[in-house]
Order: sequence, then structure tokens, then C-alpha cells
Amino acid sequence: MAFEPQLSVIGLGYGGLPIAMAFSKKWPLKGFDLDRNRINQLQEGFDRTGQYESDQLLGARIHFTAEAKQLRDCNFHLVAVPTPLNEEDQPDLSPLVSACKTIGTFLSRGDIVVFLATVAPGTTEDLCLYTLEQASGLIGGVDFKLAYSPNRIDPGNREQSLLHTPRLVAAEDEATLATVLKVFRSVVQAEVTPVGSILVAEAAKVLEVTQEDLNHALMNEMAIILDKMDISGHEVIQAAATNPSFRSYVPGLTGGRYNAAAPYYLSQKALTLGYTPQVILAGRRVNDHMSNFIAAKVVKELVRANQPVLGAKVTLMGLTLAADSSDIRHTKLKNLIRELQEFGMDLQFHDPHADPHAVKEALGMLPRKFEDLALANALVVLVPHQEYREFGLEEWLGLMEPQGVVLDLAGFIDPKPLISRGHRCWNL
Repeated sequence: MAFEPQLSVIGLGYGGLPIAMAFSKKWPLKGFDLDRNRINQLQEGFDRTGQYESDQLLGARIHFTAEAKQLRDCNFHLVAVPTPLNEEDQPDLSPLVSACKTIGTFLSRGDIVVFLATVAPGTTEDLCLYTLEQASGLIGGVDFKLAYSPNRIDPGNREQSLLHTPRLVAAEDEATLATVLKVFRSVVQAEVTPVGSILVAEAAKVLEVTQEDLNHALMNEMAIILDKMDISGHEVIQAAATNPSFRSYVPGLTGGRYNAAAPYYLSQKALTLGYTPQVILAGRRVNDHMSNFIAAKVVKELVRANQPVLGAKVTLMGLTLAADSSDIRHTKLKNLIRELQEFGMDLQFHDPHADPHAVKEALGMLPRKFEDLALANALVVLVPHQEYREFGLEEWLGLMEPQGVVLDLAGFIDPKPLISRGHRCWNL
């Protein structure tokens, strides 16, 4: 008998909801999340991540639920829970384990479970398989099958949606692979490439992300060196980009649109195999050091402008992973916030896209509305949201005390008008 997929999506956050929305164009499905408030909001047509409008959610063929038992009639499960780092920068697989335990309560013979999160090679066929077997009492490879297709969603890039992004697919056997390919190819309009094993697909994903992390580390280290020469890193990158073979990466805290946890996952896996990574960990050290570097620059610019350091009002603008995105996962802002607060600075946040409650949960403080911002001694502009790009001189001046300073990490603010009005302006 031919396999007739009945889809469920487990995890409806930044990564899971786009999966559910995309697949619902072809297949009616059930979307599950443990967060009942999130489910209630989605049922009412509200997406707090800002990715979808009310009419899109209400028109989607998705049954949103927080009741795992309602997924018993599904047989094709897409697992899209996050794989973050903990406070010690160690992989936190608890959301993945929790999802497997939940799936185990309704998993049936003949089901296929497809994992989408970035993980260390071996995680799907080791930790996930074991947890599913323990929770369900079934035998993997016999009663149910595993597959893996890593997400490649680009936060903030609406043109490169899930539907138009090339995708890898792997499964534990040829028959399962054929079924999973058929389901994904029915939705994804870009190339869907089968690979030889789940291990290969897992390793490919962490390689993609680790390569990007290392490229950002190079740009960050270059920016630090250039700053000592009073040269703008952004200007140098723009000049180098005139060479067609040069790939541009933007220096900064987040390093762009990627899961910064992946290099740690790969490094931890390497350590269990008796190998200590050299290049990967060196890149992470450079990227993690950027918080210290930027905090020190804020202090230096305040001193040079005869502004106070102790008690200085500092506005952090643009808190998300990428411009015009609402995604604040994997944020490294905590480190910068801690550094600035240790200098005795008084911080306030602004972001036109980030969900205020997500910001509070991640960073410990609610962002303020634009009109509620106090005049700042320093503006630290982290991400070039379109709203900021449209600011004129008067908008910037209206956010600062006289002789306040601007630190433009995104390199898009024209410094000359600000300098002409008595303000210091530095870019990374």
C-alpha cells in the first residue's frame, strides 16, 4: 500500500512556523507547540515573530494545537525545535529530547520522523533514536523510520524563503528517502538533493555554518586591526568586494544570519573523538571577543567626547539577528550588555521588529518605543533595519544629548552631518 503522508510539525517558533506554512500550501497538517499561549495567538491569527500576517495564518491549512494526542493520526512528523547553547556555550539539546519524548507518546508503526535542526553529526541516529524508542516502546528502523533535512531559512530575507532555498535530504534507507524526497519536492521549488546518509547531511549543515562563522571571524579580526589604524572596516570590505572572487561578510556581534551554536556542536563532537579543533575554536574566540572590543570602544568614544562613562545613558538599537528580521535567537548581546553594565552604564533598547516579550526573555529588559527613549550619551546601532536607514539627520540628533556619540556597527550612517553638529561617529 502506498504511503499517504499525514503531516505534523513539532515546534512552531522562528524555524518551525515557516515549515508549517510552506507545507500547508500542499498538505493540510497539524502544527504542535508546547507553548499554549503561542498556539492561542496563532489560532487567532497573530504571529509574535512577525513573519506572517493575520490573513496568512487564518487562511493556512494548519490545525494549531498544544495537545500531543491530536497528532496520533499523523504519520510524517517534521521536528523543528531549536538547538541553542546554554550559558556556558555548551549545546543544549533539551528541546530536542523533549520533542522526542512527546513524539514517543503518539508514535505509531510506519511513521517517519524528519529532524530539521542543526546538530552534531550522529545526534539523529543516536540521541534522537534512543529517546524515541524509550518513549514509544517501538524499534527504530523496524517500526518507524528516521530522516534528516536541515533548515536553511535565512532570517530577514523574504526573497529567499523556504520554498526557494536548495535543500538536503537524507534517510536511514532508500524507501524512506524516496518518500521524504517526494514530500519535500512537492513543496520546495528549489533543488532538493538526496545525500548518502543522515550523518553526511548533519555534517554538511554544521560545515556550512562553521565556514560562515570562520569567515565572520576573519572580518571581525580584520576590523579590529583596521580600527587601530583608524580605517573603517566596512569601507575596506566594500573596496575588496570590487574583486568578483571576494565574498563579503559584515563584521559585528552576531556575525550575520546563522546559528552560532553549530561551531560549538562540531567542536564538542571532535573532542569526544579525541581531537581538539584549532581553527574552529580560534574563530569562535575572535567572534566572542567582539563584545569586549565594542564595549571598550563605547568607553573610549564617550571619554573622547567629554561624556560621562559612569551613569552614561546608552541606547542599543537593532537587537535581532539580521536587518528587518524579528529573530533574536543565538544573540550575543548578553555579553555586550554585561560589559557595558560593568562600566556602570544605564542601558535602554530599541528594535522595530523584535517581539518585546522575546527581548525581555533573552536580554532581561523590555525594549522601548521610539517616542519613549530617553536622550542618550551614546547610540550603539547594531543592525541596519530599514527604519533606521530612512532616518534623517534630525531623527539621529533627536535621540542624543548634545555632543553624544554614535557607534555604527552596521556601517550605513553618513558620519559627516553628525560630526558637523558636534557629535562623534565611529563605525566598525
